Amino acid sequence: MTTVLVTGATGFVGAHVVRDQIRRGADVHALVRPASDDHRLADLEGSYTRAVADLRDAATVTDLVRALAPDRVFHLGAAAMHAGRAPGADELVATNLAGTVTLLDACRDLQLEAFVLVGDAFEYGPGAGARAEDAPCRPTSLDGITKLAATLYGQARASAGLPVVAVRPFSIVGRDDDPRRLVPRLVETARAGRTIELSDRRVTRDFVAVADVVELLGRAADAAARVCGRVFNCGGGEVVTLAGLVDAVERVTGRPVDARWGAFPVAEHDLDHPVADVSAAAEALGWRPTVSLEAMIADLWAGR
Repeated sequence: MTTVLVTGATGFVGAHVVRDQIRRGADVHALVRPASDDHRLADLEGSYTRAVADLRDAATVTDLVRALAPDRVFHLGAAAMHAGRAPGADELVATNLAGTVTLLDACRDLQLEAFVLVGDAFEYGPGAGARAEDAPCRPTSLDGITKLAATLYGQARASAGLPVVAVRPFSIVGRDDDPRRLVPRLVETARAGRTIELSDRRVTRDFVAVADVVELLGRAADAAARVCGRVFNCGGGEVVTLAGLVDAVERVTGRPVDARWGAFPVAEHDLDHPVADVSAAAEALGWRPTVSLEAMIADLWAGR
């Protein structure tokens, strides 16, 4: 049986990865902070093992990883952002960068099959149009800077023989997401008939379903020895404006969205947001996004 360690396991995507790995028959160990809210995993009690540690506690994490000696690591642990608001600089650096360094270093002497490192699109920085993995990265947010630094460290470890593969998801949509995030909030606004305050119709995003993200992470792990050191974008590959998203929510739910446009200033990077070029994942891993934006919205609408 494959022993799998999932960091960030109580988070939105991490919990989906835990479920997927249990379905695959793995012996799953979920790395959780001592005070983590594990409601997303409540129905899985007994199907996985809690591994309690904070990524910022290097000694505890190192001891835990070396004792467990996992075959595969899915590293999704990161300083959480809520509704576009990033945590403080100290937490971003300590968790996103130093925590990743600790985890990678703890794995150096293990007989590891795969280390899947999950970053995000903010590593690229602002700039419209399709972005391939070999495009220059010029992040302007500290979140993007720390995630990019973690990716670069992972690639350095890959060059020394550790089977590290990095995946950069764009805007992920799915059940069990934080209700304060944009798409779940729009769907619930339509359901309740409330008013929602929004910035600018021209804001753009590239949405991808959490099921597609989990599929790519699994494929990256399966092929880690072959694609060691590479980075793969994970997005829908389509530009969606905020106005288009609101229209899609109205179309799918059959309910009007009472949007109060211009309620607050738009961030400059929101008008200059990249879209994922996913051809590398298609060519190397046979992966393409399969879930449309309308299907993502319909799933959220039906999920309550």
